[in-house]
Amino acid sequence: MHTWRITVLVVIAVANVTACSKGASQTVAGSSTKPGTGAPQVPAGTACERKLVTEADASAILGAPIWKVRDPNPGDPQSCDFEARGYPPLTVTLRPGVGDETVEAWLSGKVGPVPGTALPGVGERAAWVAKFRRLIATKNNLLCDISAQGIGGSVDAIQKKVAALCNKIFAAAS
Repeated sequence: MHTWRITVLVVIAVANVTACSKGASQTVAGSSTKPGTGAPQVPAGTACERKLVTEADASAILGAPIWKVRDPNPGDPQSCDFEARGYPPLTVTLRPGVGDETVEAWLSGKVGPVPGTALPGVGERAAWVAKFRRLIATKNNLLCDISAQGIGGSVDAIQKKVAALCNKIFAAAS
């Protein structure tokens, strides 16, 4: 495995542990508090379970019908994968409370060997990593991370489709 891939996998693992360890202090726009406790209540489920992303959304990006949805993604309860036969999966991750810092890390080059470039018009702030066909965006500190790595087609077309999908998720989550 290439060194940069190992670096990316390590960074993703650290981000997953950080996001999962934030516990009940995470909030999502539109979330409520548990009665009598004042503690924020984060909506349960992945973006797929909550129907913020559909098979039709994923199929439009993959360019093929979806035959399998892994929801949640094994090893990451905040992600789900859409699979079409013969294509790499489209992975959608939604993490409350870590969007701002994650986007900043990608834009500043602190994550992986390839820094993201700012992509206006997606949430409040977004980073696009063309080499990995990955969008990392934030709105109200909610992270929308869509990985289309290995998916064929025009990089620009994929960028537009995943950007539209993150904006759809942000609109539905607020």
